[in-house]
Amino acid sequence: MNNVTNASSENKSETMASSGDKVHAGHELETGILNRVREWIDVFAWLRLIRTLRLAGSPPMILIGITTLLVWWVGQHWILGEKLTLVAIDGKAASVVSASQDSMMTTMQFVRLMNATTVLNPSIQDARVFRQFGSILWTIFIWSPSALIFLRQGAQLTAGRSMMNLRDVNQLAILRAPASWLTAIVPLVCVLSMGLIILLIGWITKQAPTSTWLLMPSALLIVLIGLPCGILAFGATIAVPLAWSALANEKDPDALDSLSRGYEYLYRRPFHLLIHALVAFVLLLVVTFLATGVVSAAGMVTFSILGWAAAPHALADLIGRILAIIPMATCFAFSWALIGGVYLLIREEAGGQQVEDLWEPKRPSRKRLPKLPKSDRASEG
Repeated sequence: MNNVTNASSENKSETMASSGDKVHAGHELETGILNRVREWIDVFAWLRLIRTLRLAGSPPMILIGITTLLVWWVGQHWILGEKLTLVAIDGKAASVVSASQDSMMTTMQFVRLMNATTVLNPSIQDARVFRQFGSILWTIFIWSPSALIFLRQGAQLTAGRSMMNLRDVNQLAILRAPASWLTAIVPLVCVLSMGLIILLIGWITKQAPTSTWLLMPSALLIVLIGLPCGILAFGATIAVPLAWSALANEKDPDALDSLSRGYEYLYRRPFHLLIHALVAFVLLLVVTFLATGVVSAAGMVTFSILGWAAAPHALADLIGRILAIIPMATCFAFSWALIGGVYLLIREEAGGQQVEDLWEPKRPSRKRLPKLPKSDRASEG
């Protein structure tokens, strides 16, 4: 009996010890998780994008956006041969909605121009194909340096750092602009090359338009070629901005490698990319509303004072057009900054690299002041 009693007591003690170890291990696990989760951004990574709001209030960034936008508009007017109008803010409440719509439509127009399918649109007349092609090249050439600036600054803010000074970020953008041109042109060239094959097949079928034995294999072949065209053309709308983000934020970026990385992030992480894009779009709407609200309020005050002073109408119209550019330029700058932040978030989810692990260019070392000899120090004392 004593042996049985001792054995049962030993089993109970072992059971209690094992349960105690499990509770202790679970407590350590919970403590470890809580130690790692110290901020909300550790749970919701997209909260880092809120930091990019600082760029929307940066006068140098907005000035860069205004300058680039004006140069781009002048080129578009000359290439397309169309009159590009800019709605003036007249101080009325309706101007807030109008300016907001213009800002978003201009942003969407730029994204549409990045799509290579614009050139292959069958609804465009032959005479306008070359104009549309020139418009795309002009857009890429003008916007890439400014986009690299905004992408870099947005990534800096998303990583919890301050924005780079203008001299360093401008130098970075100028050095890497040629690679960004190549990155944007490669999908366009690939789509056009496959489009020439489709054109050749269409010309062959034209010789025998009623031959079923020729039409069926031609249709299948065109579909097989058209699907990669669709993958490249649709993906370029997202992959090219992400590739530009890689060019602006990686230490030794390669144009083709950055482009392949952009396509990989799009087609392998579409759900994560969609979530971050929705958050970025909400932030863009907020910035658009604030920018147009501030500009419209400024217009109300300005036009009221000009009305009391009986200023000429031409002056008020010019001021209204200048004010209308500000929310558009703010939208452009901020949208590219958001793309830079989204790139870091997707990079972490795809490759495991931390958002805060952001490469920074080496700054030139400052020359130290020469030290005085000891004899001179003693005489001064």
